[in-house]
Amino acid sequence: MDAFNAMLVTSSSEDIQKKLKSGEYCLEISQGRPFISVTGSNRVVCIYNEEVNGIERSPHFIHRATDFFAALNQELREYAIESIVNTDSDRLMDLLIHPEFFDNQDCVNVLDPVTKKLTQYQIELLNVINENCKQQLYFNRDLGAITSLDQRSSYVPNSFGGFTKCSDIVPLKYFKEISAQWDDTLLLKHRGADPDFTDQALSHHSLPKPGREANVKSIETVVNYVAGGNHRPLVIFDVDDTLVAQDVNRNKELELLPLAKNTAEIMARIRQKSPNATIILLTQAGLSRTLEKLRTTGISKELFDGIFSASDLGVQKGDVFTDYIKNMQQMPDQVCFVDDCLGFLESIEKACNNHQIHCNTFHFTGADEAISRRNARALGYDTVEEYKRDCVH
Repeated sequence: MDAFNAMLVTSSSEDIQKKLKSGEYCLEISQGRPFISVTGSNRVVCIYNEEVNGIERSPHFIHRATDFFAALNQELREYAIESIVNTDSDRLMDLLIHPEFFDNQDCVNVLDPVTKKLTQYQIELLNVINENCKQQLYFNRDLGAITSLDQRSSYVPNSFGGFTKCSDIVPLKYFKEISAQWDDTLLLKHRGADPDFTDQALSHHSLPKPGREANVKSIETVVNYVAGGNHRPLVIFDVDDTLVAQDVNRNKELELLPLAKNTAEIMARIRQKSPNATIILLTQAGLSRTLEKLRTTGISKELFDGIFSASDLGVQKGDVFTDYIKNMQQMPDQVCFVDDCLGFLESIEKACNNHQIHCNTFHFTGADEAISRRNARALGYDTVEEYKRDCVH
């Protein structure tokens, strides 16, 4: 996360806490990762258009929202998690709101210590608590309960499908069955994420063969190579003569055009196939000029998670790439890079090899005809065919 976004996270924390307290915001879980949403709406909270705001829910923005939540300070993360975990003080209120649990006026009735199997949501919730809270929990075999590390509190399934945090220790009747279920879940989770795990069927089943694809005429080709499932691909596009190109129109004037008429659809397909994908633009041109080119060709900058200019930084693309992956919260397990320049492909391939990252590169030639037309115009040829006959070997 860059310095500007880190500043946005910090400056928005107080407002987020107020909105969580008032109920305007709530916490949700997606594939075991928490995020904040706008209560009663179809919007999630993340950094969008250089501000923290609610944006329409989609796999792409849910991914952004989970990253945003992970960047919040631990105190605020714990405060948000408490909003979906009942506590002792909540139990009496639960009874008042739900009189069906008021049979003998005993607050323990809200708890469900005799549950035999946790739901998927409850497993995800335990993972969220364990990974985001300072006082982690564990399955205490001596006490037969899910307790905090200091054994001062326990987490008990409740009648509303979640957990209640109790200040007393409440043993679970089917503790062995539930702990076995938890162990199986963690085993699968850790094996899938462990870089030393060698079972190719689990760890690399959706990764294509690494290497370079030559003569790629459409950026749509990349969709077939991006790894899906739980993989974390970093997809990088060049801009000039890859996404946009100058071409000669009917009036023999130069005009900047998008090379794919469905760029937005292609990016959406990548994100649909791989919800954990990060998509960025990496150009050798200046950033301000690049943004102008995107506006001119109708390509929204919001399709991408970042736009980086090597020339503005006074370095090469391989250097920008190396700095970028070092600052990522998690190293990508695949890189897909599209560029019309072989030298830039080689620099990214070298950087990926140095960091042992699975790499697929694509030598884009879809702008070749446009390049020929503008070269022919610049050299005064009447037709592209005459230019190719004399100049292209």
